[in-house]
Amino acid sequence: MVRMRLYDTNKRQLNLTIRIVCRAEGSLKIFISTPYWLINKTGLPLIFRQDNAK
Repeated sequence: MVRMRLYDTNKRQLNLTIRIVCRAEGSLKIFISTPYWLINKTGLPLIFRQDNAK
C-alpha cells in the first residue's frame, strides 16, 4: 500500500491511497481510494472530468 499526496496548480492537496495486487493469472488489480465523500443533494447527476481531458 502506498500513500501519495498530490497538489494541483492552485496548491490544493489530494491524498490518495493506492494498493496493487498481482493476480496468479498475471493480471494486476489496482485500487485507488481517497478519504473524501461527495454528497449530491441536488437530485441532478454529477459529472467529473479533468480540464483539457478528452
